[in-house]
Amino acid sequence: MRTSRLLAAVGVTTLLVFDGCTSPPSGPPSSAPSTPAATPKPAYTPGVDPDADVAAAIAAYEAYVEAENQVAIADRSTWDPLLDLIVGEMRDGTLETLMSMAEDGTTLTGGALILSAAVAGQDSERVVLDVCLDIGGTDIVGADGASLVSPTRLPISAMRVRVVPVVAAEVMWKIDYIIFREDGPEC
Repeated sequence: MRTSRLLAAVGVTTLLVFDGCTSPPSGPPSSAPSTPAATPKPAYTPGVDPDADVAAAIAAYEAYVEAENQVAIADRSTWDPLLDLIVGEMRDGTLETLMSMAEDGTTLTGGALILSAAVAGQDSERVVLDVCLDIGGTDIVGADGASLVSPTRLPISAMRVRVVPVVAAEVMWKIDYIIFREDGPEC
């Protein structure tokens, strides 16, 4: 597992959920590895090599965070790299949120730091990561220039990330959900 620290913008999902959690898709909460378009495609079959699956899941999350670094709400062309790394309800919700924020003139500022990522669960169809994210230097700013972030938001967020394999022309690992968590490793 990679332990390197990454400077990255906080996920749109993370930033927008000020005092609550998003709900994971129905089904048991577990994680699945996913390699996004921005990461190298695995030369293996998902579920065969657990270590390779974990590496792919972490690479997928790192690519997701890097893509968020590049999102400029007013420039829709910057959304595609992020949207290409997520699937299902999370993708639909992120697109809806980005469209609403663009319409409202909202901007994202600052960046986040991935402090840690550890495997919380794994099987042949998913990898779940417990992530600690430093979001203290991030902000969501309304068209009027005022911050939309709750003053009670904590600077460190404990997140659970599920990554799943998506088979198209090639296997790609993608983020299925990200939620705030109260259990797992302390941040």
